[in-house]
Amino acid sequence: MAVSVTQLQMLARERLPGKRHELLRALTDAFFDSAHRLSVKERALFDDIVERVLDDVEPLARRELAERLAAFPNAPHRVVVHLAGDIIEVAEPVLTHSPVLADDDLARLAQQKSQDHLLAISRRYRVSERITDILVDRGDALVLDAVAENLGARFSPLGAATLVDKASSRETLWYRLADRADLAAYVAERLTPELAESIAAETARRGLGLAPAQSQTLLQEMRDTLAARLEAAAARARPLDELNEQIAAGTLRFGDAVIELADADRVSDLAALIGGRAGIANHAFVGDLFASEETRLMKTCRAAWLELESFSAVLRMRRRRRPFGTADVGRLLRAYQAMPGPASAKDVSR
Repeated sequence: MAVSVTQLQMLARERLPGKRHELLRALTDAFFDSAHRLSVKERALFDDIVERVLDDVEPLARRELAERLAAFPNAPHRVVVHLAGDIIEVAEPVLTHSPVLADDDLARLAQQKSQDHLLAISRRYRVSERITDILVDRGDALVLDAVAENLGARFSPLGAATLVDKASSRETLWYRLADRADLAAYVAERLTPELAESIAAETARRGLGLAPAQSQTLLQEMRDTLAARLEAAAARARPLDELNEQIAAGTLRFGDAVIELADADRVSDLAALIGGRAGIANHAFVGDLFASEETRLMKTCRAAWLELESFSAVLRMRRRRRPFGTADVGRLLRAYQAMPGPASAKDVSR
């Protein structure tokens, strides 16, 4: 290292906060300059001294160190763990980015620390099943949304089932889950009561008398089909820029692009596509899509010149994302078809 062992030991005896901050910066500079050449003893010494210094410097200095060490694969383990357990303003960079933190470290922190710490952990590039189990169990709404959106997060069967169950009372979480091909089977399982109700209503309407075993077999087939459809749709839609280019070139119908995005549950891209055509903000379309009443959604789709087939795809996505309280699709399609031509954007009341 640039400074000797003796010099480090002398510097460690400094007690003034300003001096300690200078020491911390000098130590970090020396560590980065020679990290690849450090012996095990020198790394341990760095850990020892920095841990002692950290308790005597202000949060700004600790945050500076956390930012410098966050992405460094050879950062000293004990120091990184110390920083990860600090106040969130200090801990956030290493909790979110440090490859040095092992699952044992993350599990202990996730069990003990604040919701802000859990939120930072949920945004890591990779989150194991062991950690997501804790996040799903302890996390608040923001943590659940973040871990559901993180495609690098993996879920155990119990964690996935718990997350989907919690989504039944939170629409924003529900439509985040529907974007995940790896959770399609759990989403389909959660929709089983709605599928059973649909089967019962249709058999009653047709006057069919299905034995319990037949009903159960049909229900399982529908659930498997839904899971397969969700998984395939989430994986196959093309990027929005590519779709827009093909629409502009005349090689793709606008309605077909809508169907592709809707079947893939790509809410934000669909909002940009339809909202742009209808002349409304993306967030307004998303609000209409998940509102309890469908009138404004129908007006928006009409303003975008959506044909019946495209509007039907939007309704299918709405039903997948909002399985509770969705009106009869057939009635909505008939009402949409009867609407008097495409409305202008100014007619779409907000």
